[in-house]
Order: sequence, then C-alpha cells, then structure tokens
Amino acid sequence: MVLSSCGPSPSAGAKGEGLPVPSGPQQRRADQTRPLTPEEERQQREEQAKRQAVSVYPELGVAGTAVNREYVRRYKLYRSVNPAFFEEPDWPIRLAEMLAQDLGLDPRR
Repeated sequence: MVLSSCGPSPSAGAKGEGLPVPSGPQQRRADQTRPLTPEEERQQREEQAKRQAVSVYPELGVAGTAVNREYVRRYKLYRSVNPAFFEEPDWPIRLAEMLAQDLGLDPRR
C-alpha cells in the first residue's frame, strides 16, 4: 500500500506497500461548475493531507522503508482499534506526525 488511500488502492501495486499517496486526477478542474459534494471535498482534503505527509516525511512514500512499514502497520492497527481516528480528513498528516514524534524523525521542510 503506497500513500494513496491508506487502504488497498489501484495505484498501490505499482509501488508496493507504502504510505498511501494520491493517485490520478483527484482534484476538480476550475472549469467545472458543479460544486463539490461534501464527500468530494473531504476526499480532496484527505488527498492534500497525504501529499503533505509525504512532502514533510519523504520516507513515508517509499515502499519498504522502516518508516513506511511502521506507518502502514499503525494505519492497520488504528483502523481496527480506533476507526474514529480516520473521520477527519487530515488523518494522514496527524498519523505521520505521531509516528515522527515516536521515532524521532526530522521533518523535511
């Protein structure tokens, strides 16, 4: 699983298991006039948080790294024991920051 949706995703196969990252055109073009639904808006915010997490902690997006494996492990654990954690669309960056704090990672800014 690559940071694409932190769950099985169509793009995950290309990079293996990693931090779920956005795949494909997720954002609405400016020329589209239909307003976003609340779910579409939430999805966009979540994809933005995923990109931010990988930008700040690049190892999250590299399949097989120790940081990536631990992120995926925690993602799966939280999904089973604390699904409410994923209700807010900023969960990818929050999970990345908790992991970074626990592992003593320095953000790349």
